Amino acid sequence: MRRWLALTFTILCLTGDLPARAADPAWTADEQAVAATDTAFYNATLSKHGQGWSDFADETATTQAGHGKAEIGAAFEKLYARPGFRLAWHPVFAKVVGDVGVTSGPYESHVTDAKGDDHRSTGNYVTVWQRQPDGQWRFVWDGGTPDK
Repeated sequence: MRRWLALTFTILCLTGDLPARAADPAWTADEQAVAATDTAFYNATLSKHGQGWSDFADETATTQAGHGKAEIGAAFEKLYARPGFRLAWHPVFAKVVGDVGVTSGPYESHVTDAKGDDHRSTGNYVTVWQRQPDGQWRFVWDGGTPDK
């Protein structure tokens, strides 16, 4: 219960008018670690696609594409199989409270339609991370909001 209260509090804090922070050497070691994990997560998806999502997900993870490692991995595998699909992101904000971390930043996605036209979408994402007993970070929630 305390885990979910902390998680909810963290998400609510991020929905306010917080200034975006670039990778900041003043971040704590934990904030740098969770931002580095987010970057490693992105890099894994470049070559492993849906498996990259599964590799960084907690067993209980939830995204807009599904719930649980297997479902999330399968859903993203289908997305990456679409012609011209690309998804890029990078963290500009990182915060850690106890064993819960949050990263957020801009994303950009592309997909090619049946006519061969590229459709680009941009927005901002938020990923909530849980420190595992072995010290590694796994995401428990991930989502994004498109730009208007």
